[in-house]
Amino acid sequence: MKKINIILGIAIISIALPTSVVFAQSSPIQKVLENVKDTVDNLVTAKDQNSTQELGFRIQTFKKVLDYVTTEAQDTRVKLFLVEDFSNKDLIKWRNEKVATLANAIKYYESEKKLVETKENSMTIDDIKNIAKDFKEVRDTKYVLATDEAKEFLLITQEKTSVEVAKSRTGKIATDIKNINSNKLNSLLDSASKLVKDAEKLNSQANDLFWNKYINPPKTQIQKEASSTISTTEDVSTSTIATSTEITMTENDSNEAGSEEPTQPSIKDLIKTSLSNIKDAYQIFIEMSSLVRKGL
Repeated sequence: MKKINIILGIAIISIALPTSVVFAQSSPIQKVLENVKDTVDNLVTAKDQNSTQELGFRIQTFKKVLDYVTTEAQDTRVKLFLVEDFSNKDLIKWRNEKVATLANAIKYYESEKKLVETKENSMTIDDIKNIAKDFKEVRDTKYVLATDEAKEFLLITQEKTSVEVAKSRTGKIATDIKNINSNKLNSLLDSASKLVKDAEKLNSQANDLFWNKYINPPKTQIQKEASSTISTTEDVSTSTIATSTEITMTENDSNEAGSEEPTQPSIKDLIKTSLSNIKDAYQIFIEMSSLVRKGL
């Protein structure tokens, strides 16, 4: 009976993946959202065929883009409200700013769709191109960065939940196999524990990066950005039109300088690796369950 209980315990713990792990997988909407920029770019720059069919296609495509970005903003805004751990005043301030920005984004996207629907029957290809162009500029300058920040924060909080659940389940499995004298099971559990601990470290690194990037950026970074802005403004006001050779040299110098610095993993990269570790740990749990079922 003890062995059966251990088998069932490990099996249930292994198969019941955390909801945040499932959530992190790409959805059809997410895949479309990743291509929104390209879609809008194509609407603005695509060669005109001046046909009624092409005009209708462009209008319908743009309306779908508006539907997708509206859904994204609404979904992100709701998820920010659902996060419970907002005890830090700086984080609360950041959250309120993002929620307000997302609310404005939703209003803007809805008004754009209403505009298109109102003028749909009298539009020309130039009309839809100009509307799409204005939409792209407004979205890129006002709403994209805020949405990306919020989504990165949600990735961190969801993955943190995955880590906490995995830690708890690792402890339960350790208790289940405590009275089984098996080096194989102990070795597998050690491997799973290490994966979970590494996942926790990666999540912590992602969280630190988020805070340094969005909440409390280092003073040196702020000074550097301010200095860069001042320098750029002075250059623009005093410079003449640069030649193509000068532009090429500047770009090459910049690329060479950048290549010397090690690439820092992004928040998404860190969370992706953390999630991979959690998934690998659950695979080990499944292997342990199989071993117990077979009598080791």
